[in-house]
Amino acid sequence: GRRNKPVLNRGYTLTGLLVAMTIGVILLTAAIKFVTGLMTQQLSAIQQLDLENQVARLAILISSEVQRAGYDANAHLYFLSGQKRHVSPFYPAFKINAHPGEPTGSCILFQYDKNHNGVLDTEPFTESRGFRLHHGAIEARVAGKSCHTGGWPDISDPEHVTITEFSLSPVVQSGTSILLALKLSGQHRDNTQLTASLNWPVLVRNY
Repeated sequence: GRRNKPVLNRGYTLTGLLVAMTIGVILLTAAIKFVTGLMTQQLSAIQQLDLENQVARLAILISSEVQRAGYDANAHLYFLSGQKRHVSPFYPAFKINAHPGEPTGSCILFQYDKNHNGVLDTEPFTESRGFRLHHGAIEARVAGKSCHTGGWPDISDPEHVTITEFSLSPVVQSGTSILLALKLSGQHRDNTQLTASLNWPVLVRNY
């Protein structure tokens, strides 16, 4: 009788290979999108945390300095001699103004007796301090400059954070103490959708 011809194993057909490759490409694309999305979320979370840390750090620095405004180591001597606070070289404790073009209340000038000698020193380091908002950055006062003059160095990081709001405003006064409201907001330079804001109370005891 006739012998049956052996069946040859021809492997995958061209159509099968194309289908398999298409499925592989789809799975690879999905995996890449998933990993990319995950990395984007992680980067965004890191940027948000960094932004919040920078805004909080600035608020702590500013409030810790401003709350010392008006301190004079000789204040008790003025009190015992019946003299009023305005004879102190550290009076008034602070002045609130703004750099031209910046919002009201975005610059504060103040002084305090850092070395406890009762004198408003200018050398080697000035005891006239200050902070202001200028061109999206928080700047620190040097050399007793006014709110309007240049030459204030940045203390925020303008390469990564844009400060969108900074203000200090009086809330309530009791005796020689006054409570100020510090408002500070920032925006990430690389991802403007990321923002952080703080409302911070600052108690000045020597107003």
